[in-house]
Amino acid sequence: MTSIAPLKRAAFVVAGQSPASVDVSDFDGSELPFLQGNAEFGENHPQPRLQCAAAPKRAETGDVLLSVRAPVGALNIADRPYGIGRGLCAIRPKPVLDSSFAWWAIVATAPGLSAVATGSTYDAVTADDVGALSIPVPSVSVQRAIADYLDRETARIDMLIAAKQRMLELLEERLAIYTRQLLMSVHHVALPLKRTWRLVDCKHHTPQYHDEGYPVISPGDTTPGRLDLSRAHRFVDEDDWRDLTADGRRPRKGDIVYSRNASIGIAAYVDTDAPFCMGQDVCLITSDRANQLFLAYFLNSLGLDQLEEQKIGSTFSRVNVAQIREVIVPAPGPEDQQRIAAQLDEASLSHQKVVDCLRRQILLLQERRQALITVAVTDQLDIPEAA
Repeated sequence: MTSIAPLKRAAFVVAGQSPASVDVSDFDGSELPFLQGNAEFGENHPQPRLQCAAAPKRAETGDVLLSVRAPVGALNIADRPYGIGRGLCAIRPKPVLDSSFAWWAIVATAPGLSAVATGSTYDAVTADDVGALSIPVPSVSVQRAIADYLDRETARIDMLIAAKQRMLELLEERLAIYTRQLLMSVHHVALPLKRTWRLVDCKHHTPQYHDEGYPVISPGDTTPGRLDLSRAHRFVDEDDWRDLTADGRRPRKGDIVYSRNASIGIAAYVDTDAPFCMGQDVCLITSDRANQLFLAYFLNSLGLDQLEEQKIGSTFSRVNVAQIREVIVPAPGPEDQQRIAAQLDEASLSHQKVVDCLRRQILLLQERRQALITVAVTDQLDIPEAA
């Protein structure tokens, strides 16, 4: 029978610790690479950005690196010695635990840390929480057989997932090419956006935010296509909403909410009469005589190219309203604009159906992968040991 034991009995759990900031510098390979947290995690091994010869806590080659801060439970394997900060702990198997099996056992049990982290100001767990994880500890020969089996089977699932993710990338590329070709398919003049459309910036003050009320749309709340108010994460009361939408700043159905944060650069078409207001770094684009949906499609494809070289700012790259006004927009006749917008709507709808199907398949494969790891690690599969 497979015994169950706290992880701390089968492995050493090394809690990370922050060194003095003066001892930390950008990584150039001359000192011990230092990891602050999971931000430096790669697909399997970390990609260090910092170094610190005086790091007080260290991971050894082969240690499992586990994130103890959001996202709690993220994992990597140390491919060399590292200094580790407070966002990580290193798990070093003892002789009773095969190193390959240790990885899979932690993959199977680490999701349980989320329940421990719930309720904190931000998700975080301690090294004691990690050490208290219950893991199965069969004989070392069984552990090796399980690890070999999971190495093979998860590799097959990972190949399927990668193939479907590549299909998603190719679908996005195909839609982008079709969109560009269709937008430029008619003979027309090209004019600065300001000749046909009016731009209205947000009101530059910070209101009192609430958990409910009138939605405030910020760059992170927008996606290409139709505006989705359910993505809003901040709200204001009626007084602030009236103030923020005064002086012609009230969005109307048919307007475009455009992100001025050029790292996002998204045009969202307003297809609702529901009231909302603009947050920082978004503006309204409106017109009573042009097809707004046509413009939204253009801004989400060719229009962004024109703004890429005009980004300003260091911490957050953005473009200003004056720059957006100068974007050169194709100006076919109203009938052509309506036709192109309708064709792109149809293509986008078909595209999204396929994308949703592929994403469901990927999710099912990921769930299958996790379930397989769990049943294998807990010795619920008949996996023959190597002779």
